[in-house]
Amino acid sequence: MKSSQTFWLHAVAAFLLIISFVAPRAQAQDAPVIKQLGAVSYISGGITADERDAMKPLAKDYNLRMDFALTVGDYLSDVKVKIRNSKGQVVLDMEVDGPWLYVQLPAGKYKVSAEYEGKPIEKSVSIAPKRGSALPFRWKGVKEKLDEPE
Repeated sequence: MKSSQTFWLHAVAAFLLIISFVAPRAQAQDAPVIKQLGAVSYISGGITADERDAMKPLAKDYNLRMDFALTVGDYLSDVKVKIRNSKGQVVLDMEVDGPWLYVQLPAGKYKVSAEYEGKPIEKSVSIAPKRGSALPFRWKGVKEKLDEPE
């Protein structure tokens, strides 16, 4: 009986040891990467629930928070985003890695264009000092039907 208990104690200890090495690596993979382009810093992602959970606490550090989805609720990635300042200069030109894009911009007025599958949407936004803005982008879409097994 004691050898059975010893076996299970060792098995549990080995499992916990393995998890202690694997869990931090999995979390690190989901952590968003902060990118810099001139005076503009940004993060993009949110494809998985883990990525969204990792990004949520960072939202307060960015004064422009955008999300991209279809009107039926499906999140989008591969959206082309271009932000121009009031002088028409491009301050950010990129393709998002997921449905969320957080950007830190200097205070001012901006035109933001987002394009998905050749369909552009343009919006204006004013960034005030010490205040944030949310800017949702929605494209008309049809909910995809999953093929039912035959």
